Amino acid sequence: MLCPGCRARVGAQPYPVRPAAAPPRRLPVTTAACPYEGPVRRLVVAYKEQARLAAAAPLAVLLAAAVAAAVPEPADGPVLLVPVPSRPGMRRRRGHDPMGRLALLTARRLAPVRGGPPVRVLPLLRHRVRVLDQSGLSSQQRWRNLQGAFELSVPRPLVLPTGARVVLVDDVCSSGATLAAAAAALEAPGVVAAVVAAPRLLRAGWPVPSGTGSD
Repeated sequence: MLCPGCRARVGAQPYPVRPAAAPPRRLPVTTAACPYEGPVRRLVVAYKEQARLAAAAPLAVLLAAAVAAAVPEPADGPVLLVPVPSRPGMRRRRGHDPMGRLALLTARRLAPVRGGPPVRVLPLLRHRVRVLDQSGLSSQQRWRNLQGAFELSVPRPLVLPTGARVVLVDDVCSSGATLAAAAAALEAPGVVAAVVAAPRLLRAGWPVPSGTGSD
């Protein structure tokens, strides 16, 4: 998927993501593997929008680095990766489940490396209401668009293994509205989030330009 020049530019240097205009509800502590630009941005678009499934492998390398940075060692229990689901209509249009596949590849990469608690994927969330495409919306519009958008796909109350660390995983964090809405639906203690990439401006806490979002 990557020429030598692009491969040299795709590397993980995990850092905390701090959107300036955070959603009204608490955004989980979020870690990004790298800035959303250049080859990484092209990989994300190719994977999600063009069904270039081979791009999942390098993206999983990045997401695994973000998850490892988000969960301090050692974890007392299993690390549970909860993918943020795409809208059903988007899944049908794309012909695949981007985050479901990426979460599984990430778990496989982490399991032998950590040498500790198991890493599992739990698809605990689903869309509850129809929402608009996030692209072009402001931070506040994105939050209003996503309020109540997710619900648990399993019966309540949510019962997790003792000592489990829940990590929401997504491809891109822009305003933080998607991750905040997903965390609100989970209502699980100690949830953190890890993403492949985030706009570089989020590292400094500057406002997020409109149109940089994903799902």
